[in-house]
Amino acid sequence: MKKVLILGSSHVGALRRADAAFRDRFADIDTDYFAVKAPMLRRGKAEGAVFHPFVHNDDERDLLQTLNGRTEADLSQYDKTLVVGFRSHPLDINALFETHALLGSGADERPYRASSGFAADWLERIAADWAGDIAARFGNAPACVFTVGPFPAASLGERAGESEMAARFQTFRDNPHAESLFGIWAAAVERAIAREGFGYLPQPPETLDGPYATRSEYAQGGSAADGEPMDQSDHRHMNAEFGLLMLERFAIQHLDQHPRPC
Repeated sequence: MKKVLILGSSHVGALRRADAAFRDRFADIDTDYFAVKAPMLRRGKAEGAVFHPFVHNDDERDLLQTLNGRTEADLSQYDKTLVVGFRSHPLDINALFETHALLGSGADERPYRASSGFAADWLERIAADWAGDIAARFGNAPACVFTVGPFPAASLGERAGESEMAARFQTFRDNPHAESLFGIWAAAVERAIAREGFGYLPQPPETLDGPYATRSEYAQGGSAADGEPMDQSDHRHMNAEFGLLMLERFAIQHLDQHPRPC
């Protein structure tokens, strides 16, 4: 029997909601969950094998207790820990394209040109910063696997006129080089986290809708941190179908487990 922990921000909810279906297909895996608010995750720290979320006050400590039945997570009790919620942002490269076009792009009104090598280096640095932040938070914590997903739903772009976040997202996706830029970044993320000694879980390819986007149907009926369905889609939190695909890929790729025949 493999014992695993799914630890992270509110995006843990999609996986938690899929737990019964997952356990039915992978009977030799025992799952546990530990969800916190995103700032509590990103500013938390593992001391040895124990992860301590960053807690401001008693109300946040009480929330942890309500969600998880405890206020910290001892990672040494598990064969593997999947960490969800540390995002790396290739959208940051949008700043380059405000004033620069890539060399060889042909006619373009922007005043400056940048080489593709410069853009690739920028994306490598974004990935390295992401992995470095994780290493600072988790140090030598045992058997951790990280994922950058879920990517926002493609439907987020429909709000580009009313949301700065949505506008940045759509600007990246509208870039004619978006596919290649996304590929460079995705490969850089995997290399960077491996250099820090951690495992990596890419978002399942069947859930993707082009560069840095999730198919919109996976954001319908998205899940809150406790695994309960949300009232409406926020284009960022995914549903149980997405959560099941993530758990299955984790089991196959990092636990060497395979689903029972249907």
